[in-house]
Amino acid sequence: MPDAFSNAFPSNGILSVCRNGKFGAIDKTGKLFLPCEYDNESDIYFCEGLSAVEKDGKCGFVDTDGKLVIPCEFDEVYSFKQGLAHVKKNKKWGVIDNTGNLVVPFEYEKTSSITEGFAAVEKNGKWGFINTIGNLVVPCEYDEANSFSEGLAAIKKNGKWGFIDTIGNLVIPCRYDHVYSFSEGLANVKNGKYGYIDTAGNLVVPCEYDDPYGGGSFCEGFACVKKDRKYGFIDTNGSLIVLCEYDYAHSFREGFACVSKDEKWGIVDTAGNLVIPCEYDDAVVCDGNILCLKNGYLYIFDSAGKPIL
Repeated sequence: MPDAFSNAFPSNGILSVCRNGKFGAIDKTGKLFLPCEYDNESDIYFCEGLSAVEKDGKCGFVDTDGKLVIPCEFDEVYSFKQGLAHVKKNKKWGVIDNTGNLVVPFEYEKTSSITEGFAAVEKNGKWGFINTIGNLVVPCEYDEANSFSEGLAAIKKNGKWGFIDTIGNLVIPCRYDHVYSFSEGLANVKNGKYGYIDTAGNLVVPCEYDDPYGGGSFCEGFACVKKDRKYGFIDTNGSLIVLCEYDYAHSFREGFACVSKDEKWGIVDTAGNLVIPCEYDDAVVCDGNILCLKNGYLYIFDSAGKPIL
């Protein structure tokens, strides 16, 4: 098989294929090891050696040899994580292990995927958390709950949001209109406007920003913020490094962020400098280089913004 085609494969060496509306998968040799007979709405995707498949309206799992190891008997499933998968049957959710054994009975109305060893579950309209062996470690007493991130999970009670730790202690009181998950030690919270708190609940960045794009998560020490319909970036101290003057912006990657103005894209660095002007149809940072598209032509720049191609 040509190297160019082989390099297009994901790291696990398996590529999803579709024929006559049915999904299967091939390996790097081009061998169809999973016949195109499944009704998946999206690509075959292996996680921990297993991929969810759908047939005749029911879901199961196949392994990387193409063998159906867990029968298609579930109404809905999540991918495996830490050896477990959440599955739905008869309008209730439970948890199975990678051999198909039921670890948590079908008793929850809703569930989230496992994150940091815990999953949020809903029972009788209230939310709590189970661990990876199915024990209910945080009682179902909250109106809403989000997955754990950096050891804390957002929970909602009496119309306000706060955070609990992994043993259920309320470490940040429920006093916010809305919150997002912690990233790099900070979480975006709303009290009228959006700001940031640390893991102790201290307000690090004042609530002066609008609803953030993508939850306002920090990445590489910076978060995208929005003010007066324009986007910019702050650092973890709350300093505005990139002024809020762009129409759109993507998170930092490899020390650069893509920004847009007047429907054209450019690149800013961590000092706030516009290293590539906003004059391209698209832009992306990849493996230390900056790739820009303009009028159908590809332009490549190095990390200093100097043209390579």
